[in-house]
Amino acid sequence: MSGTRLRSNLSTSVHGINQSRAKPATAQDWCFAGAFRRGDDPNGSYRYVRIWIDGGSSANSCWATFDLETGTITTRGSDGTFSNARAYVHALDSTGWYYCAVVGRTGSETTIRGRVLGSDNGSSFTIPGDGTSNFGTWRLTLAQSAVPVRLTQTTSSTTTGSNQTGSMLRVKGGRSPTEGALSGALLPGDQFAVYTSRGWELKIVTAPCALNAAGLGVLQFEPPLRGVPADEAPIVIVQPFGRFVFSGEMVGWDEEPGVIIRASADFEEAA
Repeated sequence: MSGTRLRSNLSTSVHGINQSRAKPATAQDWCFAGAFRRGDDPNGSYRYVRIWIDGGSSANSCWATFDLETGTITTRGSDGTFSNARAYVHALDSTGWYYCAVVGRTGSETTIRGRVLGSDNGSSFTIPGDGTSNFGTWRLTLAQSAVPVRLTQTTSSTTTGSNQTGSMLRVKGGRSPTEGALSGALLPGDQFAVYTSRGWELKIVTAPCALNAAGLGVLQFEPPLRGVPADEAPIVIVQPFGRFVFSGEMVGWDEEPGVIIRASADFEEAA
């Protein structure tokens, strides 16, 4: 896995990267996420990164500090008009890359900013630069979402999800910050319903669906999607349902002893 190395400058300052976007003047849930790796300079590297979501300044913000050596969350919190800070982390591979995300509730600010800063001590993020200390980052993603999102690398705009078709869905929101990964959230033969542009569609799972510690996973199923689910579209696992139309010529009735009467009818999922 490759990424960009962010190196410190030679001033006593903060060392990192940020992106800002406009938002409505209402409270919303936002997520800022990315892939990170500890710096590779043996004489000086940033072991920690702090991820912020703020309204243009740290006075109103949700934030968390991540240890890129151990893959853990060391601190998190919220300030000012922001609230309900949640933090997520999970290993992406065996070379030290971690998915890190902060999710929080904004105030009525009209600006949202995602910000990442590096540190060698995990407590101070205003430190002397040396020109070589660094940390790795990849596919920073800022999105309006109440749960962690998959990495899509936002640059000129925030992400709102992408149209998904076929027999696979990328899903989110399956775990809380304290639950950890789940290897078999859904298994082959399980059923679920998803709401698409064609209404509710009933599907059968064809491969185990694992959820990582951020609640992200890939759901494979049949038959393929007929419509397109919107970002944040609900997926119903408990008592799933679909739309069907009667496809037979008539209902068949079988009368059996014991006043038990059985009927059979043919239905197909509505197009």
